[in-house]
Amino acid sequence: MPPDILKITDNIMRKDAARILVKNEELTLDGIKQYYVTIDKEDYKFDTLVELFSNLPINQCIIYASQRKRVEELAAKMKEKNFTLSYMHGEMG
Repeated sequence: MPPDILKITDNIMRKDAARILVKNEELTLDGIKQYYVTIDKEDYKFDTLVELFSNLPINQCIIYASQRKRVEELAAKMKEKNFTLSYMHGEMG
């Protein structure tokens, strides 16, 4: 992993976090599924996300959002629904 990326992880991870580094030739995408769902109204996005999590066997997930405020709002709503999560955005530091 490039040293610059490792430095960034030092800023956002707990100091006692385990660091697992995998050689490029050992990386695999087997078992990783990606979903993209088009939603007509912003108001439907959270309910759609909860429905997906309720109907798919999801152990780990990365959800992308375009704005810091949206990331924080989504994290708060998911915590209210008892989802275990961590989040990060560009203004964390």
